[in-house]
Amino acid sequence: MLAFVATPLARLRPSDATRWLVRRRRAIGVAFGASMTIHVGCIARLYGLYAPERPPMVTDADFFVGVPGLVLVALMTITSFMVVRRRMAPALWHRLHRTGLWVVWAIFFLCLVDSVGRKETDHPVTAYYAFIAVLLTGMTLRIAAARAGERPIARVAET
Repeated sequence: MLAFVATPLARLRPSDATRWLVRRRRAIGVAFGASMTIHVGCIARLYGLYAPERPPMVTDADFFVGVPGLVLVALMTITSFMVVRRRMAPALWHRLHRTGLWVVWAIFFLCLVDSVGRKETDHPVTAYYAFIAVLLTGMTLRIAAARAGERPIARVAET
């Protein structure tokens, strides 16, 4: 979410903190990609524990929406490394990352909404609703920044 809202926050409320966030959004995105790699490892272990059956808490939506999302996150993570990014056409890189941000956002949102209706938990507020609220807040910030116009933010050096 920090990488998702870094630029909109810097446009809406320029400050040292938001500029710091923009300068580090690539590292934040790569850290997210690394966390998703760990997530994939945990899912693989879960499948191993329940083999040959599918784990009962994994829905069709989790599988058919989540897998393409994980592939997209992997592509975005790999192309965030400068050695790979330099070999890509800038328009292709921007299209992948701009589209990828929204697709990953939508996947998280849809999976959480699906989970509310299909999965049982003793703590739905902390398990689902709080995360849905965070996602909606991030979307609201991006829309507000777009409506405010493309106010330029100070260029930051790529690290």
